[in-house]
Amino acid sequence: MTVTTTRPAADSPIPRHLHPVPAPAGPLDPLAAEAVSAPADLLDLLTSEAVPAPADLLDPLAPEAVPFRVGNAAEARQLLAQGLVRPVVADVLVAVGTPDSQAVRIAAIGLLLPPEARLERLWVIGFASAAWFHTGTAGSRLPAPAQLQVIVPPGRRRPRAPGVRGRQVALDAEHVIFFGDLAVTTPVRTAADVARDLPDDEALAALRRLGEVCDVRPHQVIQLLTEMRYARGVATGRALVNEWAQER
Repeated sequence: MTVTTTRPAADSPIPRHLHPVPAPAGPLDPLAAEAVSAPADLLDLLTSEAVPAPADLLDPLAPEAVPFRVGNAAEARQLLAQGLVRPVVADVLVAVGTPDSQAVRIAAIGLLLPPEARLERLWVIGFASAAWFHTGTAGSRLPAPAQLQVIVPPGRRRPRAPGVRGRQVALDAEHVIFFGDLAVTTPVRTAADVARDLPDDEALAALRRLGEVCDVRPHQVIQLLTEMRYARGVATGRALVNEWAQER
């Protein structure tokens, strides 16, 4: 098994040989905090060198709070069974006492995206993965995502990376925001996508979380779904959003 190691904190529950070196700062710097709206031409923006900079920085992650991957699925299962770690996304793990935070999620995503994705900046976190990114799992019963879903422009090759699912979807620039160099669908666009994509129970749970954490409102999602009338699952999505609206 190949695991990058570093000196663990003295009180860390992770075995010494499994402590990771923090992901290198760069296109997916986990310190990036506040979102910046994308300008008019999404493709030009994603491929440009002038990616919007965050307005503020989050506190750096402590060494024992940095997500990591192990090279052996059996060892990952053993760590989970021993209660030493918790899953973050796909096969990325973190020490079990580490609070859920945006910085942890950004660092975990950085371990899943290959170098070419960082260089080309053509991948947008979307669908259920965007809902997880915006809301996290703290205080909910939602499990950690089994995969990271990314959106690429139509005609582009879908990503082939472990733990990553690529989907070809046309996105308007106004539906994408940036956290540092990480592109994510906006909370309202994310709500529209999960409403038409996830099973009913999962979609409703995600919609509730987006409402609670991101202040997404049903009428905003209905309006966007109306504009997306040719997209798959719009009728189902609209019905679920109406059901969610009746709960409020």
